[in-house]
Amino acid sequence: MRTAQFALATLVIAGSVSAASAGLTFSFADPAGPGQLTNTGGLLSYNSSAVLSFNIDGTTEPNAFSVSFVNAGLELSLTLSNATAVFPGLLKADIAGTFRFFNRDVNGGVGAAATILEGTAPGGAFVNIGATGSVLSDFQFFGLTLSAGQQLQNLLLPGRFIAPPFDSVFTVTDIVPLPVTIVNGTISNFTANTSFSGTANVIPTPGSVALLALGGLVTARRRR
Repeated sequence: MRTAQFALATLVIAGSVSAASAGLTFSFADPAGPGQLTNTGGLLSYNSSAVLSFNIDGTTEPNAFSVSFVNAGLELSLTLSNATAVFPGLLKADIAGTFRFFNRDVNGGVGAAATILEGTAPGGAFVNIGATGSVLSDFQFFGLTLSAGQQLQNLLLPGRFIAPPFDSVFTVTDIVPLPVTIVNGTISNFTANTSFSGTANVIPTPGSVALLALGGLVTARRRR
């Protein structure tokens, strides 16, 4: 009987995670004004005073939502290294660093309470073709982690949190000056515009799953 109860608890856990798992998508479009993204000496940064409309699509959540933070900003610090010419006209470099989206309507965007989403990218790639490019990272290949700030956590039901798989893509456009070259092993200085898209899974916290499993065990005992 205990074996049957354990099996039932396992099914409760698996079923609850499967049923409750969902996905969030994040995005912002290129804001007005040129050159918010800057590469200087292999350090890629973003003008944190630029105003973004940061969008979160949570329509697959139990409490479906779609929210735009219309007074958002971005802090970004990514190093570019080990640049190579894959073939003429296509350059690639390794990336590593962090980024943070924030709501400047809360504490002027400063601190944990104003944070929407944070990313840590121990690895990734910058790929350039002409005046365009991409900054790519994900969980599976590069170990990208995304963390929900208080602004995002407020949108999720209690007992839910974001989890892998994660991915992020900064699409880079209007790069100047051209051509982009390799200087001392990294990408030459430039300014550009950028937009963003990313995804994260959403699952119950371990404590919530444990409570569901306990409920399954109690139900099994009552049926004896």
